[in-house]
Amino acid sequence: LHFAGRDLGHISSYNGIPFFSHEGQQWIKSLTGQISIFEKTNNATTWPPSHYRNPKTDCLCQSLFQTQPPDVSIVEEYLNAYELSCTRLVYPTIHSTLFRSTINSAYQSTQTEHVGYASATACIFSFLAFASICSVHKGSAPFVDSKAYALRVHAMIPRVLQEGPSLDGLQAFVMLGIFEFASGNMPSAAYLASLKAHYIFMLGAHTQPGSLAQAETVDDDIPSLIQNHLRNIFWLCYTIDKDLSLKTGQPSLLHDEHCDLTLPPGYLDQLHTCDTFPYLPNDLPPVPYFPVDLRLSMIKSRAYSALYSMRGLQKDDTELSQDIRQLDDDLERWRQSIPPEWRPTLSFLHDTPVDAGMGMRSVMLRLDYHHCMAAIHQASSRCRAWAYGHSGIIEGVSSSLVLSVQASRSTLFYLQAAEYALVDEIFWVIISYPVSALLTVFCNILQNPFCPQAKKDHQLSSTMPLMVQKLFRQHSPSNEAMHLKHIVDFVAELNRLAKCAIDKAIRDRLDGSNSLLTPAF
Repeated sequence: LHFAGRDLGHISSYNGIPFFSHEGQQWIKSLTGQISIFEKTNNATTWPPSHYRNPKTDCLCQSLFQTQPPDVSIVEEYLNAYELSCTRLVYPTIHSTLFRSTINSAYQSTQTEHVGYASATACIFSFLAFASICSVHKGSAPFVDSKAYALRVHAMIPRVLQEGPSLDGLQAFVMLGIFEFASGNMPSAAYLASLKAHYIFMLGAHTQPGSLAQAETVDDDIPSLIQNHLRNIFWLCYTIDKDLSLKTGQPSLLHDEHCDLTLPPGYLDQLHTCDTFPYLPNDLPPVPYFPVDLRLSMIKSRAYSALYSMRGLQKDDTELSQDIRQLDDDLERWRQSIPPEWRPTLSFLHDTPVDAGMGMRSVMLRLDYHHCMAAIHQASSRCRAWAYGHSGIIEGVSSSLVLSVQASRSTLFYLQAAEYALVDEIFWVIISYPVSALLTVFCNILQNPFCPQAKKDHQLSSTMPLMVQKLFRQHSPSNEAMHLKHIVDFVAELNRLAKCAIDKAIRDRLDGSNSLLTPAF
């Protein structure tokens, strides 16, 4: 975390909340006159793991790893619901034809110790947990204890690994990883990400077989179905990997230089026809569109590599500025490639109109654009020109930082305007956007307390605690509620300190003016 030449700390890979460095804490204290709660909460022992596994529960699950999967009719019902939902376009975790073989392996075999049984069974449990949290079943769904199923898969991981890399094992890790990420359990999600990456390379999903020349494959061509599905899983994991890498600063697991990044056949042709919802179930397009536009994921990957990798952190100001300009150009070319009706605006203000029919995918497209813009230009805060004051360079890095603040401000305004389109289940996916944006706006208030925008930004930030709580409308267990409270407290503290910084700056200016008017004796 850097802002205007200051090293403020880092993003916690556990809960996504910034940990301020000593320098960052002292900077905040000097400009606000306040001792913040960050000096207390930065101690890891004060952050109880909100999703920590109860050891007794884990032991119980380990003793139950041979438990039979639920009635096959429940699996079939959720499979049919998944096939008819748009979730399979965003998260192509399974293919219905191939998954029926998985069901057969888990249910119809009389030998529970045969090779592949553990992977197939884990895949079934993971699918039900994943389908439940994604709400693929819009009707009266059979009860699925998603967290219990997720624990069972965790207990089965050693047996799955013993069976060696397989499609079922990969699918189990992918769906369990999405479940943990959507549940806010980042340590487990990170652990599963490493397993997914290992399986992707072992199964060759990172390569593009020459036989994949068309978007659709007939269901009786099983080898081609498997190859095509493996590529879909690769792209799904790629988008998630690049997203987390840019948000947390953690290294990517799927390096571009090791992967074939040829887009899926037919992907661009249908990409934005997918925005014309609602679809009739039988009219769903054959090619997934994934959580993020794949081209934007590639830009995220280049941004992390150029700006935030170890090599990126060692670049001088000139090279860093060149990379920022190049990435900004790449991002703008991508934005211009989006049809006008879906294209993100360069900035979003409180009075910018919002399409009332906008769906979740369009919302995520805009959030991703503004976050990527902010992350690219935020790197200018590391330039040494901030410390040495080189006039020619400082003007360039200052304008770059202005763009980062503007993009962060746009994120907050847009979240307010598009709140109606957000769904409860994706809270832990969404929450990183306002937290990151609010931190940038907060730092800008501290840096420029007399700027006319400072009071407006403080008013904007004051609405964030309530918005975060409203985003988390669904009932949550006490441990998740504790995690939410940490986030709300963090956001509220930023808002309090921003007000203190503005007030202190005004007092200091008045005190300075009064001292000039006081006659000397």
